[in-house]
Amino acid sequence: MKQNKGIILLMVFMLLFATMTGCTKPVQASSVNFIEVEDIYTLYEFSEFSEGKLVVENVETRKFGHLDPRGNTVVDFIWDGSLPFYQGLAAVWLDGKWGYINHDNEIVVPIEFDYYGMEFGDGLIILKDDEYHFYNLKTHELTKYEMHFDFVNEPQEGLAPVLLDGKWGFINPEGDVIVPIIYDSVGVFSEGRAGVKVGNYWGYVDQQGNVIVEPQYDALTTYAEGLGIVVKDNRYGALNRDGEAVIPLEYDYIGIFIDGQAIAMKSNRMGMINMDQEVIISFGKYDEVSYYSEDLAIVGKDHKYGYIDREGELVIPMIYDYVEPFVDGYAVVKKGDVYMVIDTNNNIIERADHFIRHFSEGVAVVASGIRLKGLIVNNDKTENETLTNILKKHRVHFQ
Repeated sequence: MKQNKGIILLMVFMLLFATMTGCTKPVQASSVNFIEVEDIYTLYEFSEFSEGKLVVENVETRKFGHLDPRGNTVVDFIWDGSLPFYQGLAAVWLDGKWGYINHDNEIVVPIEFDYYGMEFGDGLIILKDDEYHFYNLKTHELTKYEMHFDFVNEPQEGLAPVLLDGKWGFINPEGDVIVPIIYDSVGVFSEGRAGVKVGNYWGYVDQQGNVIVEPQYDALTTYAEGLGIVVKDNRYGALNRDGEAVIPLEYDYIGIFIDGQAIAMKSNRMGMINMDQEVIISFGKYDEVSYYSEDLAIVGKDHKYGYIDREGELVIPMIYDYVEPFVDGYAVVKKGDVYMVIDTNNNIIERADHFIRHFSEGVAVVASGIRLKGLIVNNDKTENETLTNILKKHRVHFQ
């Protein structure tokens, strides 16, 4: 069972963190084209486009800036560090201090903080002089929280996890404690529920701090589509938002539900089920299975990968050594030492000898190691949320 669980985790990591590629040659006419960039930029580990911009470092000046999908500079290379744009702001680092700029390159949060902040309500949680503050982006007022928290984690759904004297709870943007700081660990809120841990066991609370599920599980996930996956004695099941068991603890593994379906495992064999436990992809038919993305799911056997449609028909043969989910009609695949972009008919659109990262906002980053070589741009991109981004939102909390 451990080997098969490793396969599942490998598939998830393949979906979350794509591989990288170099100078390409178009093969099939399409809306996709390759943009060559000047060979002076390096990427950091999770470099991908966010709000139309890509963070890179200029190797000649050792300064950070941002490029647009055509490879043009849109944030000047004057910073010692930078993070991607999120909700209209990007954290920038200069002379050992952090601040924020907007899309017009204007400094909207002074560069005077010890650490970059986290978006929270109408502002940011930000660290200055070893104290957590709230910076209001509307009034530009900086307010120190009355309580001295040891650590504040990423806020979600209006509440932030906080650590104080070895215990965890949640606060609102004003610094009020909403979920008591009494837990040994906590997750983040999703669909109004968050995992909390007492001793060795996990349960769920709501956004008022009420206990919905008493801590009794070895592990659990954030809620997705109304269900939380729970684990006890290595058996997986699911609860609804009221904490009622709707899928019994009888599976070797269940992933989160996406579009009403989840990857699951029984008797060490992988498949897919829906919320009524009806089998969508038969257990054991493939060694590896992924979620559907644009009506195609990745399947694998003997370390070769292809795609099936909603009817379970193999529409792209299992001939690839590495594959990505389809995004806006295109997917990154690898065969031998060659990376390619294919369409849903398995036509080769671009090919390369280096790394191609997955499409984000219609652009795939092309690189040799961490050196940026170019950009593959899908001019017909949509604003649809990708499978990769959905999976990033949900986490499993282990003891």
